[in-house]
Amino acid sequence: MTIPARYSATLGYDFDKSMLYLAEYPPDANHGFSIPPGVLTVVDSNGTHTMSTRTTALILSLPTPDFSMPYNVIILTSTVIALAFGSVFSLLLKRVLSQEQADYLSSQTPLKKLLAKFKRKKVTKEKKNQ
Repeated sequence: MTIPARYSATLGYDFDKSMLYLAEYPPDANHGFSIPPGVLTVVDSNGTHTMSTRTTALILSLPTPDFSMPYNVIILTSTVIALAFGSVFSLLLKRVLSQEQADYLSSQTPLKKLLAKFKRKKVTKEKKNQ
């Protein structure tokens, strides 16, 4: 393109990156996308000398999706499933006992039996010593 002296020209181009896949986002998606600078090369009328100049780079900010959303969904779903499973498991496996049955079963644990055995031995030793 040839532009006469003392004239100006404006160039533009459309840049569309609105729908990206997850892997296409940069590590810091909030920073935006760097668009490289444009290069303008001017050649004199003889074609012997060239002069190049560059524009500044541009950072294009796009709407950033919430990348923590899958994590939040997984945590919420896991919590709801755990609460439901725990409630159902508790209802299915708990037995309703009277106080007498609960006392009897608690006295039949291995630790309680062992303690009772030691108490009996202690009492018999005390009786022998008297």
